[in-house]
Amino acid sequence: MDIKPTVLEQLGEAQVNVGERDAGTALLREALELHRREGDDHSAARLLRKLAFAEWDSGRIERAQQDVAQGIDLLGRREPSDDLSDLVHVQLIFSIRRGDNNATSDAASRLLELARQLESPRAEAEARLGAATVAALRRNQFVASEQAAQATHAAEQAGDQLLLQRAVDFLTMTAIATGNHSDAERYAGQSLHIARELGVPALATLPSHRLVMIYIVTGRWAQARDLNAATLAEVRRIGTRRALPGAFAIRAIVLTLEGQFDQAEACIREARSLGEPLDRNVYDFVEFADVLLHLEKGDPTLGLKLAATANPLNFAVPLVAGWLAEARVAGGDEAGAGEIAEMLRSAAPPPSYPGGLAIRIEGLVHRSRGDDEMARKTLAEAAEVFELLELPYDLARTRLDWGRLASHSDPELAIRAGDQSLKTFGQLGARAYVDRARLLLRDLGVQPR
Repeated sequence: MDIKPTVLEQLGEAQVNVGERDAGTALLREALELHRREGDDHSAARLLRKLAFAEWDSGRIERAQQDVAQGIDLLGRREPSDDLSDLVHVQLIFSIRRGDNNATSDAASRLLELARQLESPRAEAEARLGAATVAALRRNQFVASEQAAQATHAAEQAGDQLLLQRAVDFLTMTAIATGNHSDAERYAGQSLHIARELGVPALATLPSHRLVMIYIVTGRWAQARDLNAATLAEVRRIGTRRALPGAFAIRAIVLTLEGQFDQAEACIREARSLGEPLDRNVYDFVEFADVLLHLEKGDPTLGLKLAATANPLNFAVPLVAGWLAEARVAGGDEAGAGEIAEMLRSAAPPPSYPGGLAIRIEGLVHRSRGDDEMARKTLAEAAEVFELLELPYDLARTRLDWGRLASHSDPELAIRAGDQSLKTFGQLGARAYVDRARLLLRDLGVQPR
């Protein structure tokens, strides 16, 4: 008995969604061939879009790009349609992942033209996401956020939950970039809710990673550990090849911040063993995890390299930008560190998380240049911002740096700063920094508690 292509498509999509990608992809390709025989170009293009995502997630990036190109070529000979807009949107997503900013801009322009021609909510949402991407690449987070908000509204009108999640994920990114952690957490939670409603575990990975980073910055390290461990276990279970390196990278970041360097190094090795770094959205974070680990061990070399090559979208994460700036300071590139500080200020001026990091970086630059008095003044300003925003980790690190500088000029205040930092690092579980705070106190003649 012949099986209808729609049945094959449903079976294949169900298998892909639960992690059985090879079997699911095979069924989707069977359905594709049946649609081609019937001359149903739109159904074939829709399947090519689904196949492209499945192939990319399985690590078959060239095949994924071929599927998208075939779909666009198939529909490019017909009148403009939402199906064509969908494929160009995938083209934009893949261009971002490759770090090809010119191709990203070209796809965004085509989406805008299609939206004008179609006047449909779906095409409007995809065009707005394209415009948001271009704005973010140009480091204009305000415009990016506005465009993403309009994309969210259009996706809701279109009734497409997957498209809505993409728009909400973009809003999460812009909120993180501007240091608005409460909104970022709310958007990430909304994205997780959509993933659960759709019943696709792989769609929960990105918002989960972002929540881990938010928890780290806002001092909820126990929650970060728990969610990170659960997310890595789930990614292992569903076996998404694209998601695994990113999950190991986030795990390595958490372990490094905790001072568990050997375990962090093992995670980075495992991430690197999973394939070629063709997906910059993932592998920039693998590289960053390695940068952080090496920087905490006193080696800024990798940080200097990544600061020169990282995708601007990933550079927009303040935690990442802040550490790359510190690598530049440690590596003697004070001018480059200053450029990152300016970028952070432009994202959101003080008092904000990016703004506080900018002030901190400027303090570290002053210290590197031997201007201890200006360094103390600037680091004290940064500490005030972090205290106002209730960001304990950055506050404790900044107090510790200030305390080292003040150890000769004002030992009593230096002792207080060291003691406060030690308490915070202990509460968070930042073992390496516990040791550093204790060392400062011992140098000041105080026995740490």
